[in-house]
Amino acid sequence: MLNSLNNLSIYNPDNFKWQDNAACKELPVTMFYYDHNERGPERDYRERDALAVCKDCPVKAACLQDAIDRNDTHSIQGGTTPTMRGHKLRSVPEYPIEVVRVEMEETNATKTSQTS
Repeated sequence: MLNSLNNLSIYNPDNFKWQDNAACKELPVTMFYYDHNERGPERDYRERDALAVCKDCPVKAACLQDAIDRNDTHSIQGGTTPTMRGHKLRSVPEYPIEVVRVEMEETNATKTSQTS
């Protein structure tokens, strides 16, 4: 059983070496994960701050791919919120991941410039 688990990307530690170069590596994890009771401006501010960290992260593409591969619904990863990822993937399921990633980055750039 363990051998078969090692073949899954989520259980292979070599697939997470990209995290060593993440811009968020030294930041509190709570900055990127939702508290189910968090609402309104508090959540908006935390999201904005987390997305700002992701903006120029050198491993943003790998982080986004990880979130998509794990179907993450609770954290900001790869410069996207769960809502952004879910909406994009549900609305265009036939798109290859590279197309989705590029469109998400364009959406993030627009959202970031509007909040600046």
